[in-house]
Amino acid sequence: MVNNILVLSAHTKNMAYGVPEHDEYGKLDYAEISSKINKQYADINGYDFKCIEYDIKYKDYWPTWVKVKAILEHIYDYDYVFWIDADAIFMKNIPLDFLIGKDIAITKEYPNIKFDKTLSMVNTGFMLIKNTKFSIDLLHNLLSQAENWDGGSFKESNWHEQGLLDKMYIRPQVIQTYKFTSDYYRLVDHKHEDIDNPFETENFIIFPNKYQMCGKNENEVSDSEYLSNIKFIFHATAGHHTKRMRLEEASKYVNFEDEKNRIIYSEDEENKITYSFIKGAKVEITGSDDKEYLVEFWSNSGDILYYWNTITNNMWTEANKKWYTDWVIKIYSDGILIEEYKFNCKGKKVYIHLDNSNVTEWFPYVEEFRKKHNCKVVCSGVWNDWFREEYKEIEFVKPGIDIDDLYAVYAIGIYRDGEKMDTLQYHPRDYEISSKHGSNRVIRQIAMDILGLDYNLIEPKVIVRETVDIVDLNINKDRISILCPTRKRASQCIKACDSLLDKASKPENVELLFAFDDDDTSSAEIINTHYKSSNVDFKSFVYPRYGYQNLHLYMNDLCFNSTGEWLFLWNDDCIMLSDGWDDAIRSYTDQFVMINPKTFPEEVGLDNLWFPIIPRLWYETTGRLSSNAQNDSWLQMITDVTNNRVWENSIEILHDRADITGNNDDDTYRERVYDVQRFNTQSDERYIDILKILEVIKEKRK
Repeated sequence: MVNNILVLSAHTKNMAYGVPEHDEYGKLDYAEISSKINKQYADINGYDFKCIEYDIKYKDYWPTWVKVKAILEHIYDYDYVFWIDADAIFMKNIPLDFLIGKDIAITKEYPNIKFDKTLSMVNTGFMLIKNTKFSIDLLHNLLSQAENWDGGSFKESNWHEQGLLDKMYIRPQVIQTYKFTSDYYRLVDHKHEDIDNPFETENFIIFPNKYQMCGKNENEVSDSEYLSNIKFIFHATAGHHTKRMRLEEASKYVNFEDEKNRIIYSEDEENKITYSFIKGAKVEITGSDDKEYLVEFWSNSGDILYYWNTITNNMWTEANKKWYTDWVIKIYSDGILIEEYKFNCKGKKVYIHLDNSNVTEWFPYVEEFRKKHNCKVVCSGVWNDWFREEYKEIEFVKPGIDIDDLYAVYAIGIYRDGEKMDTLQYHPRDYEISSKHGSNRVIRQIAMDILGLDYNLIEPKVIVRETVDIVDLNINKDRISILCPTRKRASQCIKACDSLLDKASKPENVELLFAFDDDDTSSAEIINTHYKSSNVDFKSFVYPRYGYQNLHLYMNDLCFNSTGEWLFLWNDDCIMLSDGWDDAIRSYTDQFVMINPKTFPEEVGLDNLWFPIIPRLWYETTGRLSSNAQNDSWLQMITDVTNNRVWENSIEILHDRADITGNNDDDTYRERVYDVQRFNTQSDERYIDILKILEVIKEKRK
């Protein structure tokens, strides 16, 4: 059984009613009007829709009996079937959950003006039928017993299936409630007055007929006011020509704006309930009727009571579970279940934010969520442009952009509560950080768990930067790439880099990469001229001035454009002291380690990772060097966990910084800005890098 709802309609072609006006009508073109509108309603709310055209009517029964046959043919495949006559249309976008609660929901019959009363208790123009034994037995009994009741008169007269339903089920159950209220007598006495509130029996809930306005405008108002104020469904009735004309006119006033409002009934007033699934599940009840409501939030399709609360009108309550949950929300008043709402995002707009600047592995699961729920997904993340062409069904937006008409919102990230994952609000479970659980599993599992997807490793379809052809980079396993951003220190930078070349065993296998600000072109000219004349392998890149607080932006791009097997973070205020430093680095070939050189003065360099050297595979694995100006600290904190850092004392570096040696005390030094607060809040991003690095370590050990 499929856990959803079918909106169902049907009619018969070439049918003969035995009435000239009907028999000569021809094709039921009014059904084309209703089908188009009703399908739109179903699509908006995530329901299936079918309109069946039968070749012949059911046996020798009146053509309206076809609804019983059609419902029986489909009830087994759905939780609910919502029947709507072919001459009826939805006027408002009120999802069907307000009808849920009994085996069958139906409306009171509309009054017959001629007789000033209703000719039956209920109207079968629309019904919500739940897939239960009672409902299925009822449908079978209507078809099989029509020939026996009142000499078979219900087959072709006496209001047909509607009249027999009244006779066999509705009237007996209404009477046996013994609720001697005004609504009770309005039903049993067929009074023309509408009932004030839904009337419940053992298996039925009968709604006021104002939810199925039938026929022409009998009110002392204009047709436009009458049609625009219809609460839910308009039922044309009358002859075929008139039905078509009425539907054409009514269709002008259809309003499917998603109000997300449901109706809660009381003796005097109406309160409204609003559901929200924006990072959790929220219920708000507004209105003037002062009543108390018990709100239950059930998860796992209604199997587990996750949270409950008691509120009154003009209050709200919320379940703070922010990952995907197949919520079932139940609302009680005076101990009676008055509404049950099931989460269903089919056809609706869902916003998914990727709350990490580095994780590309999560994109495939955004697409899997869209396909699973057949919903419209809006996705925000830093690297949208990488994925836009490959995931065309997803709407990509920049983070922070307001999106209207959202049904649900989810954020995929790593959210901590102290040392562990925040399993109260953000994650269904905790994730162990160890080499036994590599990034491919854990990182993807985080997304799958938040979005409620089954475990499945899917590689992202990604288009990376088009400005550089990776094939043309000509990666060299013997080459070491020196990453050196510099600002207004041309002479110091040349001195620092020359010391590397002078002390290298193979200077021809050393690649220098410089980053300059666009307001410091003089430094670029001096350094470029120097190394062009020296026949040195170097590359220079000019950027908008990001500032020291964004030093990582320069570094990340230099990594991207490098061609060496090793990436060496270098400063323009340091000097290489060791001969053959490059041989020491190459001795770690094929080892996935971070090399930590020895820094002087020794008392400040002890235990600090100031000039880290990482294998190219590190950058290719994480997709960045870091996301903070404190690149060295970023890498150090990662290796504190991954334990793949080695101390290489044969590589000695003098850090000639103003606060250490008193040298180079210039504007460049004084303009440095550290954003420690930001660094401390980026532990989740470093955690992602840790998982990825651990995965490589695990593979290397096999």
